[in-house]
Order: sequence, then C-alpha cells, then structure tokens
Amino acid sequence: MHVIRSINSVPVAVMSGYEAWWKQRQAVLQTCPGFVDRQGNVGLWNSLAYPTHFLVVDAWESRAAANAAARGAFGEFVRRTPRPAEVSVVLPAEAWEELNTVMREGTPAGAASADAYLRQVEWTVRPSAVAAFERSRAEFFPLLQQHVPEVRASVIYRSAGIAGRYRVVHRSTAMGGEVPAELRAWMLTHPPSDYADTPPVNELFMRAL
Repeated sequence: MHVIRSINSVPVAVMSGYEAWWKQRQAVLQTCPGFVDRQGNVGLWNSLAYPTHFLVVDAWESRAAANAAARGAFGEFVRRTPRPAEVSVVLPAEAWEELNTVMREGTPAGAASADAYLRQVEWTVRPSAVAAFERSRAEFFPLLQQHVPEVRASVIYRSAGIAGRYRVVHRSTAMGGEVPAELRAWMLTHPPSDYADTPPVNELFMRAL
C-alpha cells in the first residue's frame, strides 16, 4: 500500500469550512481508481498536542494510482476548489510504503471506523540499524496488542524515497493509560538509541472525520 500523509494548521475560525472542504475532497478521492482504505488509516485526524493541527492520510494501491489521480479528477478538484486560504502546511505531503501490518485477532473487516485514536511515531534510523529496527517492530506489535487491549492495529511504513525514514502507526479504540510493566521492560531493553541518533517524533491524534 502507498500512503501519503501531511499535516495542516487550521485556524479555529475556518475549521468548519476546512472540514466541509475535506469532505468534498474525500468524495472525489473515492471515485479515483486505486484509492483504498483497507486498514482505517485514511481520514482526518486532530492532534491532541496541537489542537489546530490536522493529520491527513490518503492510501492507494500503488504510486502509479496516486499519480494518476493527481493528474486526473483529484488534481482538477484541487485546482477548482482550493482549501481555505488561511490553512497552512505544517508537514508537506510525504509518501510511504507499507512494510508490515499486525491486526488484533478477531477484529472484523471494515471495523476501522471504531478506531478513535491514531498514534504516529516517525523515525530516522541509522543505516546500520535498519534491519534490527524492522525486526524490533515485528516483535513489538504483537506484544503491544497483547497487553494493551484497546490497540487494534499496528503498521510500519518505510519512506518511499528517503533512506532510514520510518512511520509507525498504532490505531486504538481508546486513548489508553499507564504503560504496562511488560511493555516498559521491553522498551528498556530496546531503547530508541539502539536504532536512531535522534529521538522519534511521537504524536497522538483523535479521529476528526
């Protein structure tokens, strides 16, 4: 899966207008061949840390499908119906390729709309640690879902064009509370410094639309 994410800053005065525009945008995307939402990441998500920041996530079967939409119906919509002028870009559109997804056992297909929260963790991993980092996430995802029942899906993405860039997403039905002892123990033996020279950017979002 090919995913494109961006973050916009939306002043309070134009939030209603921005959400109305986003709904129009989404309706156009739904008509584009190759646009998908198999895992529930697609949507508009509001940052809990920065209340005027909105995460926008689009998913496609392939990069070619996304490019075709940009040159076709979606591109035409953006030209004719620009978003409110007061909206600014915090993080520009960036493309990612899905590497691995772990869904909670028993989660029914199409249940993603119940996921009210999305935690996004973006990493810049040292080249020498890439393989170890990917293995560590494959180990961590099932452990997380075992001890934090509200987490329903975990996904790791690799940047489509920047070596060492990773995006890890956890979707859940509730915000969650204290980190269980089992996860704290795992984290102590797998510190971020094992994989990266700078700490990952970890942010929690709530579904807006």
